[in-house]
Amino acid sequence: MKLRYYILITIFSLMFFTIALFPAGLAWNLVPKSVSQGLPLKVKEVGGTLWDGYIVGKTNSGPVRGQHVFSWDLSPLSLLMADLSTDLHAEGDDYKLKGTAHYGAFGKGFSDLNGSVDIALVNDLLKQFGAKASGELKIQDVTLEFGSGKTVNEANGEILWAGGPVTYKDGRRSKNIELPAVQGTLTQNEGAVQLSVVERKSKNKLGELSLKGTIGGVVVYNRVMRIAGMGNPEDEDEILIQLQRPIF
Repeated sequence: MKLRYYILITIFSLMFFTIALFPAGLAWNLVPKSVSQGLPLKVKEVGGTLWDGYIVGKTNSGPVRGQHVFSWDLSPLSLLMADLSTDLHAEGDDYKLKGTAHYGAFGKGFSDLNGSVDIALVNDLLKQFGAKASGELKIQDVTLEFGSGKTVNEANGEILWAGGPVTYKDGRRSKNIELPAVQGTLTQNEGAVQLSVVERKSKNKLGELSLKGTIGGVVVYNRVMRIAGMGNPEDEDEILIQLQRPIF
């Protein structure tokens, strides 16, 4: 019995280390062309191992263009619990993010996401509502847990913006306003991701952004008029703008 036990342990250990040390580049070469050609990313280089590796790729279309680097570090314990979990690092010309991603029996999503994103990547979303901003978004301790379909079961964390000029449509004309530093807090509301935005200094609410499936929503409060020097409304908490429309 002891001999059989030791043989099984040896075989299991060999299988484990074979998978752990298997070159990621070789694994990528085994992927069918029909799969690799369907990816939005043109892969230029794959290195490391299946356990701890990286991919370098390039995109020429869509909102996120240029060269991108993705690296991962898989957790062996998570595999034993039927949940694929990995430390993830992603970096491109307009963003840098790191955190943890998981997929399996315990759901799918991201946690402890931190980094920065050029607001230019968000402008594709904002332009649906006739607005455009500049600067950088700071991502702090963001968690997103996805449910069935495109619903969200959990969302928390903060997104910060140092403020600056915002261009928006007023009829056929474009106008500019200067906004102060703002702080956004992520929450989940009936399967949608909601970002509640407040002025960072006063903590007074400015608006809300939401995304449920392919539908985006924007709510702006009257307080923005005073901050932008456009008047002093009597009720600053009254809704000034409320819009919903397909984003994707």
